[in-house]
Amino acid sequence: MIKAVIFDFDGVLVDSFESVYQFYKQTYRKGNHKFPYKNAEHFKKTYNHNYREYLYNIGMSDKEIDEIAVPEYINFMNNYDIKFKEGMAQVISELSKDKKLAIASTSYTQILKNKLDKYQVLHLFEHLVGGDLVKNKKPHPESLELCLEKLKISPKEAVYIGDMAEDIHAARAAKMKVIAVTYGWHTRKKLEELNPDFIIDKPEEILTIVNNLP
Repeated sequence: MIKAVIFDFDGVLVDSFESVYQFYKQTYRKGNHKFPYKNAEHFKKTYNHNYREYLYNIGMSDKEIDEIAVPEYINFMNNYDIKFKEGMAQVISELSKDKKLAIASTSYTQILKNKLDKYQVLHLFEHLVGGDLVKNKKPHPESLELCLEKLKISPKEAVYIGDMAEDIHAARAAKMKVIAVTYGWHTRKKLEELNPDFIIDKPEEILTIVNNLP
């Protein structure tokens, strides 16, 4: 029986693409580096959420990333008007009536709390696991496994919802069922190649799937 639903954040709960794109453009520009993407679509197709790799490419050291880039990124995201996915608040509210909810994301926990609080749904989530709380980011399953541990449930009692190939790989490694959404970062074609348990086009479809899982 499914007891919990674990969500990715960017691309699943919120539409954060434009904010991430603008942050990297700004960061490259500040360092007088040429932005290596032709346009937003090119960036979307190739970005893998490994921010250190992108910042290494413009010559930033680990110390500079941790002491300068990370605080700037958190501040930028906290102040950017990131939109909640249409219909998602209602889905979360309905699921929370009889399921435990959590988030496993590469984003920073502070950003997760800030945005969920802004949209008045923070209280519906029992645990938030941001990328800053784990050593290994997705596609490694550490963040999902930490959620399961905190929720005190087994992998077969939870389902993960993500929008990228890394999410599917992480769920598989954690031995969880996975729902892939097509309204996030990766295309339906790319997601279908990885054969997730379910693929959906709208947030409302999450309810139907979760409520019919054994």
